[in-house]
Amino acid sequence: MQSIDENISVKIREAREAEGKSALAVAAELGIPPETYDAYESGRLAVPANQRERIARHLDISPATLITGLSPLLSVFDVTRAHEVAWERSGHVSVCLLAKNFKGGQFGPYLVHVPVMNGNEPVETFVHADGQEFSYVLEGRLLISVNGRETVLAPGDSILFDATKPHFPRSLDGVPAKYVCVITRSKSHVPS
Repeated sequence: MQSIDENISVKIREAREAEGKSALAVAAELGIPPETYDAYESGRLAVPANQRERIARHLDISPATLITGLSPLLSVFDVTRAHEVAWERSGHVSVCLLAKNFKGGQFGPYLVHVPVMNGNEPVETFVHADGQEFSYVLEGRLLISVNGRETVLAPGDSILFDATKPHFPRSLDGVPAKYVCVITRSKSHVPS
């Protein structure tokens, strides 16, 4: 049985081949170093969640398809039960996709956990291919940097921003933070 990361690598390669594109071309179109993209497809390097989202959109498939290997089937509603939530590392944060089986979804809802960092650890900067991101803080205080501008959010605060701009979250006060993040997709990037 393949691991999730191996399944993702296989699905990325299959989707790219179905588009009739070379790995080099896709890497260039996404601005990913060719050796990194090759490592993603070969399974030598786990694909971070934000890169999965970008690659999936670019190859016109659902990000959920990369994880499950199945195409989204539901068109009325999709329920994710608490026991079905699977956390994954993406850079310095952990994320879980909250709705993975809705056909033609125009946004991706995620739960994001930002751990306490000592200040010397690298912070992953995220950039999405298109769309906007809405974040609502549930726990802890959070510094959000978007395109070099920073703001601090507390529980109950929210932010909406252009997800194509470099951005990252950082927990504050020595306490982890948790927030709901919804990333929209343009109509041209909604897989059917």
